[in-house]
Amino acid sequence: MIQKDFTNSPDPRHRRDGSLCHYHSLAVALLVSKMCSHRENVVLRPAKETQMNAAKLLYGFILLVGFSSTEPPGGQAGKELLMQGDQLADQAKYTEALLKYKLGYEKILPDLRGLNFKEPVAPQFMERTDLQQHMKKLLKEDMTEHEIELSDASLKVFGFVQPDFKTEDTLLQLYSEEVAGFYDPKRKQMVLIKETEAPKPQKPGLLARLLGAKTGFDKDEQKSTLSHEMAHALADQHFDLLKLQEAAEKDDDRALALQALVEGEAMLVMMADMERAGGGTGAGILRASPAAMDFSFRLMQGILPFASGKAFRSAPPIFRETMMFGYLKGMVFLLHLTNESEWKRVNQAFREPPLSTEQILHPEKFLKELDEPTEIELPPLGDVLGADWKEVGQNVLGELQISVMLRKQWGARAAAGWDGDRFAVFSGPNDKLALVWYTTWDSEADAKEFAGAYSRYAATRIGLADASAGSAGQPEPPTIADRLMIEKGGRGYLIHRQGSDVVIIEGLSEKAIDAVSAVAFKAEKKVKK
Repeated sequence: MIQKDFTNSPDPRHRRDGSLCHYHSLAVALLVSKMCSHRENVVLRPAKETQMNAAKLLYGFILLVGFSSTEPPGGQAGKELLMQGDQLADQAKYTEALLKYKLGYEKILPDLRGLNFKEPVAPQFMERTDLQQHMKKLLKEDMTEHEIELSDASLKVFGFVQPDFKTEDTLLQLYSEEVAGFYDPKRKQMVLIKETEAPKPQKPGLLARLLGAKTGFDKDEQKSTLSHEMAHALADQHFDLLKLQEAAEKDDDRALALQALVEGEAMLVMMADMERAGGGTGAGILRASPAAMDFSFRLMQGILPFASGKAFRSAPPIFRETMMFGYLKGMVFLLHLTNESEWKRVNQAFREPPLSTEQILHPEKFLKELDEPTEIELPPLGDVLGADWKEVGQNVLGELQISVMLRKQWGARAAAGWDGDRFAVFSGPNDKLALVWYTTWDSEADAKEFAGAYSRYAATRIGLADASAGSAGQPEPPTIADRLMIEKGGRGYLIHRQGSDVVIIEGLSEKAIDAVSAVAFKAEKKVKK
């Protein structure tokens, strides 16, 4: 779990310093984004059971697909350290066991990953009872009141959450739920949670574990978590994760793409370690089929909420989808890289990382014909809006989060063809929110599809269409006029297309919308680097 600086991100997943911030997205990309920026160290991640159960399910699917295994690799010293850790855990010396596991993976991971640790990873132990308070402190350190306001406002203005949703409370719950440990790239420390609960005399069955049954100090789970987090530490020593995160500042979509690279790599290392523990070399997983893995991911989507903690299960879809994106879609993306040239291509990707979730969702746009997203700079809008409105902040939504938003209105199809976007959120009289969103698409056809799908989404949100109105029974989004204005209760909603660009303005009077629209189309565009 890592993070990046999402200072003005609408996505609570991105935190400032990146330690506990396992990254999330607009929702989790908003707050977590901020929290996952480069200031402190919180890596937002899904609950421990969520991550581990996902890995176990994936590993089972991969076994069905099949991979080669030969004699075990080197690292005998590391294996002996893991065995010593197991013995300590059997004696209920859990803290000592975790330290042995950490030392063991410092010996094992270089064989699996092809990179050496430049220096030992410093451990820091923390009581589980202190975790939530620690996370709350990090949240306050990493996010200013303004950043929290932007995260909250962005989630609400797009309709990802209800007006009374408590974004900060949800983030704290997600941050601290079942965390087993995390790497802090700011302090270069491996934070390990002191466990006191003894193992259950009889482990629950697979189904019970998938549904979240507790197992006490589970040696296999602890080792898998550590292999994942130590992979982050190893990557940080070679590629400077905080520097990568800084490059994605104020761009939630780019942050999610980076998250997918970082988390996908750690997931793949964890899977390689599982293969090693089963007698393989750890290299077989690198040749697993990305298509089979992606199919497995789709099968798991309906299962994972039941295999997770309460906070994850009850979080809005934008949180869940963006939280799991880095782990699962990130791993599929990594397999496309390792299928090409094993870890060599992954190292290259860290030096020149993906710039958008589009490149993660469509790896050919990163590996073959590079599809660089368009960066948009909105013109100043304050003079047009007047003194009653103030800008809360700006960010980028991107293909992934658009597909989540429009999941009932042709979702992935409506979001495909995305080439770039930028939005600004404004607050006005009586705490009203307004949105100015500029999007650009690969073609006019893509722009028309998006505009049609969004018109259905907007109509549903403001009560002009039945809540069930969506893509069911309709093969494609409706075709709408190039300029569609909807007005309700004195507030206007505009969807305006010019060629392959679509501008959306919401929450203002019709007169103000006309003035803002004329200025918004003067936005400047350039290739994102």
